[in-house]
Amino acid sequence: MYNRELREILDKVESALKISGIEYTISQDYAKSGDYDYVIVVGEDRDVLKTFIQMGLDTIPILGVSITGTKGFLTNLSLDEFQRALSSLKRGDFSTRKIDRLSVQADKVNSYAINEVAIFPSKSATLMEYTLYVDGEFMWRDYSDGVIVATPYGSTAYSMSAGGPIIHPNAKVFSIVSVNSVDPTRRPLVVPNSSKIELREITGRFHPEVIVDGCLRSKIRGDVIIKKARKPALLITFDRDELSEKMRRKIEFAKELQTLPPSAKLILTVLKYEKKLSLKEIIRKTMLPRRTVSYAIKLLLEKGLIKESKVLLRDAREKIYEVVL
Repeated sequence: MYNRELREILDKVESALKISGIEYTISQDYAKSGDYDYVIVVGEDRDVLKTFIQMGLDTIPILGVSITGTKGFLTNLSLDEFQRALSSLKRGDFSTRKIDRLSVQADKVNSYAINEVAIFPSKSATLMEYTLYVDGEFMWRDYSDGVIVATPYGSTAYSMSAGGPIIHPNAKVFSIVSVNSVDPTRRPLVVPNSSKIELREITGRFHPEVIVDGCLRSKIRGDVIIKKARKPALLITFDRDELSEKMRRKIEFAKELQTLPPSAKLILTVLKYEKKLSLKEIIRKTMLPRRTVSYAIKLLLEKGLIKESKVLLRDAREKIYEVVL
């Protein structure tokens, strides 16, 4: 997004806050030293996820406001609805949804995830080995592209595109999804959210990494321990029926995934891992022919599964692609 567009959005947000009479502080990052009643994140779902990571175990409710025109699972409002929502917020006319999240510990990583914790090799589309234990019991030794541990909220994000189950947000479970396992019988595993999930003996040609909600990434050398966080995340909502509607949209999204050719599914998976790539980068990472990649990107754009933006590089604007999920 260009600076002028960002400035216009910030001006609109600040104007709405002034009209509402709500005291506020504008910042690019969450400041733990602040004394807040709630936090408003203007951006995309990814920005809300980043803020939750920065907050740690702080339990201040977050209101997500979308700037893309498309509401997400965590961005419940559009900019056009923002002024009216502020009036409701000031009156206390809103609900707070509790979201169970994951706690992850691995080497220097001590963080929390709303959607998922993923463990992958540092180079995408390469294999790694790991051993899975649940509550101290051996589950499997696997050889795959990686593994995803997802919450019910995350079951309709990265996990779903990797073949994981769709789980109702109120279910008290987590899912464990092996990504492209060499074992054709390997299926996703659903466990109680009271479980302690351990990944041990993680090895691969390219150094394994733990990725928290697609935002925090760190190389690991030892075990990864995942369990339910001590405190839930809090999300502000104004519509009681919005969750059911979002679930229906995600189910339709899952149907769309089934119709994609293997090349498009591979590109979608790589974009999930890498976040933002140019056409040249997608070709290099997938090793697919340019014509195949161009056709797959066209399909993904038509189905609304990815979006493109332009980055100004010297005198040319290069198209960058990322997943809409």
